[in-house]
Amino acid sequence: MKKFMHIILIAQLSFMVFLLTACGPQAQGLDPAEEQNYLGAADGFGDEPDFDCQVVLRNVGRVPNGPGYTTTCDLGTSTDEYCRYIWTGEIDVDARTVSELQGVFVLFSTSETGEDWYQVEAQAEGEAADGFVRYSFTIDQFTPNPGMSMTSLNQTTINLIPFVLRNSSVRVFDHNRISNPVASYTLNYDNLWSLDDEPGVCMPLAQRAPVWHFYSGWYDTLENGPLVAGGSVKIDYDGQRLRDNQDCLGSQGPVSSTTIYASWSIDGGEVQTAQVENYIESWGYACQGQEPPCITLDKDQPSIDIPTGSKDLQVWFYCKPGFSQGAEANWKYDSNLGQNYHQYIAQSANPIDWAGAWQRYASRSGFVFDLPEPLEYHGFSNMGWAIQAQVYVKGLTDQHMVDDHLVKAYVESDVFGCEPGGETEVREITLVDTHQGDFGNNSLYRWGYEGELLHCPVQGTYHYRFLFSADGGLTKTPLGAASDLDQPGAEQFRTIEYSYQ
Repeated sequence: MKKFMHIILIAQLSFMVFLLTACGPQAQGLDPAEEQNYLGAADGFGDEPDFDCQVVLRNVGRVPNGPGYTTTCDLGTSTDEYCRYIWTGEIDVDARTVSELQGVFVLFSTSETGEDWYQVEAQAEGEAADGFVRYSFTIDQFTPNPGMSMTSLNQTTINLIPFVLRNSSVRVFDHNRISNPVASYTLNYDNLWSLDDEPGVCMPLAQRAPVWHFYSGWYDTLENGPLVAGGSVKIDYDGQRLRDNQDCLGSQGPVSSTTIYASWSIDGGEVQTAQVENYIESWGYACQGQEPPCITLDKDQPSIDIPTGSKDLQVWFYCKPGFSQGAEANWKYDSNLGQNYHQYIAQSANPIDWAGAWQRYASRSGFVFDLPEPLEYHGFSNMGWAIQAQVYVKGLTDQHMVDDHLVKAYVESDVFGCEPGGETEVREITLVDTHQGDFGNNSLYRWGYEGELLHCPVQGTYHYRFLFSADGGLTKTPLGAASDLDQPGAEQFRTIEYSYQ
């Protein structure tokens, strides 16, 4: 998301959103006399547009009732002298952000409200597609009524826009189908006052393309990874990295500007380039009466297609200061100190070359012991017992830095449910160390089973096995009863005989 300390003032806004003072199940009016807060402002304290599937409108339309439509009189919910048609809709919210929210809302205006905007609160309905929580909302005030003439009805327009209110009181508005950060969804005669879900918009988490974020704090994260050969990745770049640290602004009079580009190469091949940001900062008379500085920000997220068979993506960034005629001598670079930023690319069903070396580890002493099968555990020992194993993937675990977006390990066990022989659960375990083994090319993973068993009141025979992946969890190779993957029965479970002392 765009974050900087100046308010973006945008000329000729298609509509304005005023600061809200109340919220609830009924539409709450907005006082036009209050402080104005433009939709799309990204000053760190105001509103933000969402292009990354944090909140997305799935559908909205009138409620059918036989050959006609349901009204507030049908339901006994009228709040004025009219019977109002009722609109309902559904919103999906990224499940990973729900705990950070005060609520989910919809702003709306109709032909009856003029320039005034109102809000209704959406209600949680439960899980939706993978990675989302579904919310529903109702709009039944200031809507058309059955007594209107056909001409008046056909001229009716309803504008609406969903948003989430973060605990920080920042509002994040849905722009996943609307590229203009100051626009809204419009219901009118042309779309029969309804919108349906649009395939391909904010797909379930497992189907979303990865997004590689480059933040102003000089760190980067890969969301929805790993990168997969034959897929794609979006680049999200915060221009403050260059603007605030590399003096990228070129000036002419009271106006300064810069344009920032991303360049990339796959497996050292042809270099491709796309714009990621255009920034203009104005002062004095250039602000045309607005409070300076006046800033406009045009931000893009280029999508990179990853050909089948690709192994490595390298990315770097540079800016062209404004009014410099594009002279390359004036360009400034963000390229990881000349090394470029890179991601390994997962192949379809990346193979695990080897896994094994089962051991029991005592975290209190650091001693390592053989791992018997079955393993007997007799309650609290104060040793901090863990089980560990190693994995080797050619070209990944033998690198100087292991790419943990691709090489992953998991434990599958019925211990997590404290039910011997019951349903198993899979949990990821973290990398402990790299370059283990006789040839110094393995990665070591460890599971603290004692801490899990101490929460279980039920004695008996528990089951576990490790799962290794070289493609970021897309495929998993089990290692259990056998000492390594090359032996029969490797996919079967090992056991822990749990009893009290």
